[in-house]
Amino acid sequence: MQHIIFRDNSEFKVAILIKSSSLKQSQMETNYIQPLRALGVKPKDVIAFDLVYGPKGKKAPVKVMRAYLQDLMPILKEQGVEYLYVPDAEYFKVLTGEKKAEPHHGYALPCIVDGYTHMQVILGVNYSALFYNPDLKGKLDMGLKTLADVSKGKYQEIGTNIIHSAQYIRDPNEVYSVLQEIKKHDALTVDTETLSLKFWKTGVVTIGFAWDQHNGVVIWCDDYHEPSSKVRELLKDFFFTYQGTCIYHNANFDMKILINTLFMNGLLDEIGKQQGIEVLTRNFEDTKLITYVATNSCAGNSLGLKDQSHEFTGNFAEDVTDITKLTKEQLEEYQLKDCLATWYVFNKHYPTMVKDQQLDVYEKMLKPSVKVVLQMELTGMPIDMAQVKYARSVLEKEIARCHTVLQSHPDIEQFIYREREAAMNKRNAELKTKVKPIEDFEHIVFNPNSNPMMQRFLYDYLQFTIIDKTDSGAGAVGGDTLMKLYAVTEREDIKELLKTCVAFFDADKILGTFIKAFEGAVLKSDGHYYLHGNFNIGGTVSGRLSSSGP
Repeated sequence: MQHIIFRDNSEFKVAILIKSSSLKQSQMETNYIQPLRALGVKPKDVIAFDLVYGPKGKKAPVKVMRAYLQDLMPILKEQGVEYLYVPDAEYFKVLTGEKKAEPHHGYALPCIVDGYTHMQVILGVNYSALFYNPDLKGKLDMGLKTLADVSKGKYQEIGTNIIHSAQYIRDPNEVYSVLQEIKKHDALTVDTETLSLKFWKTGVVTIGFAWDQHNGVVIWCDDYHEPSSKVRELLKDFFFTYQGTCIYHNANFDMKILINTLFMNGLLDEIGKQQGIEVLTRNFEDTKLITYVATNSCAGNSLGLKDQSHEFTGNFAEDVTDITKLTKEQLEEYQLKDCLATWYVFNKHYPTMVKDQQLDVYEKMLKPSVKVVLQMELTGMPIDMAQVKYARSVLEKEIARCHTVLQSHPDIEQFIYREREAAMNKRNAELKTKVKPIEDFEHIVFNPNSNPMMQRFLYDYLQFTIIDKTDSGAGAVGGDTLMKLYAVTEREDIKELLKTCVAFFDADKILGTFIKAFEGAVLKSDGHYYLHGNFNIGGTVSGRLSSSGP
């Protein structure tokens, strides 16, 4: 256990707990102590301790971290420590009991370790990470400010009081006057809440508008499963007549929902579709695309609204995936905060985009792509479902054939016997009296999708030399690696076995990705199936178009 005292003192209010390789006084002075001094925290009040890690700097198991903290915490208490600045996500989770660390940047949480619950824990950023990703500086600064505010008694949770005025409209008879009133604003952020991410399965439950970072309105439209034709018509008229700019975060999603709900009379309504696309793309901004061009780097970035507005909105409703689990009051506030967050992200990144000379890319390439992609997503791709079913049967037969070949191979039979024997011995060693026979372990069968089992079979049982390694240093077992092993073995039966494994991987992957996605195609009124994709404009380091779900 090592420590650093930055200035002589008899006790310390703040302890920085950091990885041993980063416990370096000069760097910590630059990145932590001097910024804290500027925020009002005296260097003489700060002490730093290192944290134990696994071999080669790998994270330690939770039980090892807990054991180390049992030794460290009494020392911290003896030194008078009240606040723990922890630039280490794994130790932060152990100290606070949280399952995730990332959403808690900017927060002070109570320590859950028995005997030390009076201490406050603040998530930090290891300064060493700035070398690889300079964009983390914002989170580092946020953590230091939180620490300073807590220690001075000025702490207020981020996201508090960001709503200055709010209207929540549930009565359809009030919608017209509200929509007329908000038309006076030159720009509005727009957000929809839906029952599904698939536009053909949902309407608009609620729609939110905000005219700045602190004020907005939420209007109930379909009220879950009860579509309101009156509100839909009023919203359609609003988008037709509003002359200002609509600002979305991920415009393609909200626009798809709005076009299908407000403009289209059925999934094959081409006139309504084209009308909706023209109206909604007439004058808009997309903060997801703005964030992409303003923050894209080789280190990667998160384009999510909550991530990009975290320092403004805080960690609100982070895990909400089903809005029906919220009360109406909770949903209204949740959506309004999304609208306010969109304004915040727009104000945060638009100037950066302009300064970095990315405005042309945004205006001339990315924004026009929204219109093109909307056409693709709303039209869909025709799918021959009979051929999809036929392909499934062919692939399932191939997988069954591979299983038969693999399970009957003498080496695999012997290997599985050893696996069962090892499991039996391990279990019996845990039992005091009862002994389990090997027959109790017949559920253990050869599974080529299990990487640990494949590693034991190839590198322990068959004694292949490791050619490729995973990121963790274990022997790789992917299809490309298996074909390399195929080239070095002289046993024909092993060559056939490796080829069978690769054939299994290929068939299983096609079945679980392409065929599964194709089976989700939508049957429309013309009797044909259509596959609707969700394309991501930007979001990749290279700028290529990607898709998700499917």
